[in-house]
Amino acid sequence: FGDDLFLIDGIAALLFEDIFPIEDLEKQVREAIELFAPKLILGISDEISSRGNLERVRLVGKIVDDYNASVN
Repeated sequence: FGDDLFLIDGIAALLFEDIFPIEDLEKQVREAIELFAPKLILGISDEISSRGNLERVRLVGKIVDDYNASVN
């Protein structure tokens, strides 16, 4: 397997809800990037719930943008 493996998703859908600390979401996103990039298709592990906070989706986008800028 080795180089043929990659991760799809990696972010728990529950972390987009406000009942969980935003730091938990940030930590999970950064750890997924650190462990699996560049073999990573980052996404939500399931559908975001109706209680999900779209600002948290934007935060994930910013973290990914910052990572991409750091490797270019």
